Amino acid sequence: MDNPCPPVDLHQVQDPLHQTDSPDLLTTAIHYHQLGMVAQEQLRFDEAIALFQQALDIFEQTGDFYNAASDYHQLGIIAQRQRRLDDAIALFQKACQIFTEANDSYRASYPWMGLAEIATEQGNLEQASAYYRQAFDARSTAEDWPRASSTLNQWAQVLEVQKQWTEAMHLYMQAL
Repeated sequence: MDNPCPPVDLHQVQDPLHQTDSPDLLTTAIHYHQLGMVAQEQLRFDEAIALFQQALDIFEQTGDFYNAASDYHQLGIIAQRQRRLDDAIALFQKACQIFTEANDSYRASYPWMGLAEIATEQGNLEQASAYYRQAFDARSTAEDWPRASSTLNQWAQVLEVQKQWTEAMHLYMQAL
């Protein structure tokens, strides 16, 4: 069956930064970010990285570090999937720092989850639990119960590995 949504040839898309009648730069950055999301969904990671980097460059050039944090997070996800864990950690930490400085712990919960997954994989279970706690606190404060529940479930799995049965059971029950 033919792919109903073939990949877009981005070489045919004019670079809006080099057009004299370009839309404002922030809108352009948002478009690059969204194109990066599509490429990432299609597992075209090199293309996604280039697009996220273009968005990131514009956001940083215009001083919009808050929106840049989303691109750091997405680049962290790709680095994690490509097993470049040191890069992923640095990118997730940068996103967390920006969101935390902006007093947006809910948005910081996403890179905290990435950091928790990596810490779990690397056997740093205390650190993983700390990240899961931060993510859970942010998500429950925002009353995002589906994501808060999912966070509790992942956190409880870490506690199981540590043979902290009572605490794990408590989190599983709380997740219900």
